Amino acid sequence: MEQYRVKPLSKWWYVGLVALIAWYIYTKLNVAGAVILIYVLCWVMAMLIKMLKQSYANHKIRKVAYRLADVQTVSELSKAMHFYPKAKGSLKRYLLNMALEKLSEIGIVGTKLNQVVANGRVCYFSSHGWQVPQKKQNGELYYNWDDSKEITYFVFPNNFEWLSGNAHQAIPLKNIIEMKLDADNDMFSIIKRGGGTLYFHGKDIVLLKAIITALQPK
Repeated sequence: MEQYRVKPLSKWWYVGLVALIAWYIYTKLNVAGAVILIYVLCWVMAMLIKMLKQSYANHKIRKVAYRLADVQTVSELSKAMHFYPKAKGSLKRYLLNMALEKLSEIGIVGTKLNQVVANGRVCYFSSHGWQVPQKKQNGELYYNWDDSKEITYFVFPNNFEWLSGNAHQAIPLKNIIEMKLDADNDMFSIIKRGGGTLYFHGKDIVLLKAIITALQPK
């Protein structure tokens, strides 16, 4: 896995510096020299901030690598991810990719559950989350958290199933035609064959998507 790098400074920093130096050389104005000095100080500050961000990211990555080192099962991987440090943007995606790389290393091994819903079947993954309906208001779509339902979900060899209270729902894996994660990896959507989209939220949705993808008929 490639080393994580904080986004470099924009090229416009360097373009601006070159333009100011050219201005100073051409005009010989003291004000131009003063502007260049201020600009260079700002550039140095930006570089320091970048270095601090890289140091912060490296600390988080080492912390996650330590947690993942002894992981041997999907269940252990899920627990390790629950203690992930808070992160956003590209760093969050990098940390999640570390978990997915670990998943491919340990493999997906099913176990038999004692719960009634399993009915003797092997279960590859089980966790908790929320099913969140999407609604439209004034022409705009939004997630209706007021009507969300807490669920326990299961990935069986042929089905993705979930329980909410006494309600039990299932989708055959072969009928899932597309799965998506939002930009923040906080919401997981499933598009079903024949139409209709379901939305799920939870700490393990990145793992859930990866496991369903691995088990779907090719």
